[in-house]
Amino acid sequence: MTTYSASHPPNAKDIANILTDFVNNYGCNTEEFVSNMLTQHRTLQQSVFRLMLNMIDAWSREKLYDLRNEQTILMCRDIKELIEKKYNNMYVSLI
Repeated sequence: MTTYSASHPPNAKDIANILTDFVNNYGCNTEEFVSNMLTQHRTLQQSVFRLMLNMIDAWSREKLYDLRNEQTILMCRDIKELIEKKYNNMYVSLI
């Protein structure tokens, strides 16, 4: 297992791997993850949400998918459509 520090912070690929490792079992505690995320600084919550919206946008544009991620792709297309209809874009400001 890699150890991270201020002098060796995780990069985007590391974070993606940590997240997929976390969810790669049926016993992952999503409620605890969400609860902990909600205790983070509000600006950081906004930044995480912006990251999630970017992921939703990317999934909504995927052309190649199969039954393993079809629901993700189709739901992201619907989510994006609803957000763009109400807010005219997928942009989230950083305050």
